[in-house]
Amino acid sequence: MRTANNRIEYLGDPVRTTFILDCVKGEENGKDVLYFSVTGNPSTFVVYDVNEKKMIRTIVHESDDPVKCIWSQVKDKKGNIYTADAGFPAGIFKYDINTRTLKQVAFLGDEHGAYHLSCDEENNIYFGTAMGGTICKYDDITGELTNYGMIADGEKYVMSSVYYGGKLYCGSRSDNPKFYSFDPKTKEVVYIDFPERIKGKVNAVYYMTLIRHYTFAIMKMNDGVYLTTCYNIKDKKWENIYEPGLGGQHLTEEFEGKSYFVGEDGYVKGINLDTLECFDTGIMYYHLEKGDDGFDYANGFMNGGFFKLKDQEKYPGYTYITSNYDNNSLAYVNFIKKETEFVNAGSILSNPIQIKALTSTASGNIVMGGYMSTKGILYDVDKNTFEEFYCRQTEGMTTVKDKTYFGVYTRASIWEFDENKPFEKEVNPKTIFQVGDHQDRPFAMCSGKDNLIIGTIPDYYELGGSLCVYNPDTKEKKMWRNLIKNQSITGVCERNGIIYASTGIWGGLSTSPVEKEAKIFSFDPEKGEIIKEATVKFPFEHGDILHIGGLICDSDNNLWAVTSGTVFKFDPDTLEVTDYVNISGINWNRNITVWKPFSLVEKDEFIYSNPDEQLVRINKNTLEVEKYNIQAFMLAKGKDNKIYFCEGDSLYRCE
Repeated sequence: MRTANNRIEYLGDPVRTTFILDCVKGEENGKDVLYFSVTGNPSTFVVYDVNEKKMIRTIVHESDDPVKCIWSQVKDKKGNIYTADAGFPAGIFKYDINTRTLKQVAFLGDEHGAYHLSCDEENNIYFGTAMGGTICKYDDITGELTNYGMIADGEKYVMSSVYYGGKLYCGSRSDNPKFYSFDPKTKEVVYIDFPERIKGKVNAVYYMTLIRHYTFAIMKMNDGVYLTTCYNIKDKKWENIYEPGLGGQHLTEEFEGKSYFVGEDGYVKGINLDTLECFDTGIMYYHLEKGDDGFDYANGFMNGGFFKLKDQEKYPGYTYITSNYDNNSLAYVNFIKKETEFVNAGSILSNPIQIKALTSTASGNIVMGGYMSTKGILYDVDKNTFEEFYCRQTEGMTTVKDKTYFGVYTRASIWEFDENKPFEKEVNPKTIFQVGDHQDRPFAMCSGKDNLIIGTIPDYYELGGSLCVYNPDTKEKKMWRNLIKNQSITGVCERNGIIYASTGIWGGLSTSPVEKEAKIFSFDPEKGEIIKEATVKFPFEHGDILHIGGLICDSDNNLWAVTSGTVFKFDPDTLEVTDYVNISGINWNRNITVWKPFSLVEKDEFIYSNPDEQLVRINKNTLEVEKYNIQAFMLAKGKDNKIYFCEGDSLYRCE
């Protein structure tokens, strides 16, 4: 095995965004400020002067493990700000209001994601976690972290929580979510039934906002609608279910006896906190078409607060300032003028984002999308230039004829992009359909003879991905779910009118696999039937194969695929392995979910691939391997006949 590092060229970190999930109102040195964190690698904590519309300071979240996304923030009784890392392994950070420093104060080890920070009377910080479903407490005086363990049986995702009167009120996300109170002193758990109207229909208790003795809980329903509800903690009863809102969001802090949220129609709605009645304000905040996957993002009110700004001519009275996902900005909502202004927080805050998907366009340029981002990038191979456009988190990409298609999270939304037309938000690229049937992440995508072929990962707490075929000319969509029982579709290609697909044993987030081995299968799209399915075996010692991906049909009509550290060819009729290259063995762990696809790209007599995310080049005829000492996540071939690949935030190309 030879090395080939001299042929690698670094092109930059092109996907950048100002993605803010949460913000907190505060004051520093007599200045009104907003505290927030910008997603990136690493995430950046920002102190922002809301009057001057500029940063006072920025501090990187420093940790041994990269902190990319801050989901929640809270201010304690002393004015210090705590932030919660939504990644793995998760951690808690503290911004000290006196020293103006940010440091990690708690490390959560094996826990994925810390969610919804809240603070008690003694400045203890509480939060829930993902995957482990635990509730934790950080004691600021002793520096001790207490993990109370999984509180609600089987609930792996403590999505939201608030503290009131010595208890935490928590909500989970699952196929049967729970709403409950937890007493940290006695460890008592009391389950609270959902209102009769929504029983059996709730997907998640997505966000909660504590106002007075009410917790306003945003319920994500199984049909994708978000309902604002009100639970009276003192009287132990549900008070109201309000109209649908603009996705997961918080309600505003109390202001003049009222609180506000964004309705499904994009208009700001008010709640009278004395009568709990809802009313219209006539203020347009941000509009999304019903069913848009943007409802699943931070497009409603994401905390913040009311400020009396210095410029009373432009912002008379009080202005509510929060953050908005789609616009990569802060939002200034003035209740007297009834106007909303989206304010760019500054290009310096645009952090590099992990490149999540990459492919070549019909002309041979390179297009890519990012993780937790609203930006896509088109790289012009001839001009060596980058052009950005609006697009949400993209999991997969491919080109069919003259159009490029993006598989977007959430709701397995499919977007269409025409490189020959100018970029225009929600016009080019645009959403053309959703795969449906509880599918969430379209990772595997390829071009058939005339069709777009898609393989998907299902929604949270779901097993069973889907195979979807879409004809761009007729607009006809066909979808088959759970073709391989309880498995996701992680690789697709077409050969002579037959679709070949591969699977992974893992389902949506917070599920545990139930099947033993991944499979390859052949499928007749005209009949809608599986022709043959098979597991994969190699003539060397290996454990169960849990994920197969990267399927392609090369110019010689041979079928290729990848699993772990092995690239192989297989017979189109029997699906048996006919040739293989064992680069780094096969080593899967059932406890570590793997969705991300492998890549296989043909160039001349070579196959480029990324087994175990290691960039390699394989001679198709001799199976000789050249190894590049660099990792690669996704690969594509450009019009210059060079291979483009991404690693983390960075784009590279090689011979």
